[in-house]
Amino acid sequence: MAGQSENQTNELGSPEVQLLLTVSQVCKLLNRSRARVYEMVHMHELGHLRDGRSVLIPRDALDEWIRRKRRQTGC
Repeated sequence: MAGQSENQTNELGSPEVQLLLTVSQVCKLLNRSRARVYEMVHMHELGHLRDGRSVLIPRDALDEWIRRKRRQTGC
């Protein structure tokens, strides 16, 4: 998954969404530092999976975090 672009298309030209994101990818998407994303993981603000030493964030967990933040701010 590392090195793949965020939005790819399948053989039919439909966009494919990556199911698991790395911390670096989440940093870019949210415009947040690595330290802040790891803090969000540690504080259980952001759902995640561990694969060995790697931390992976499911796309639906990121989407849910965004929905919660929008509700909190009234956006």
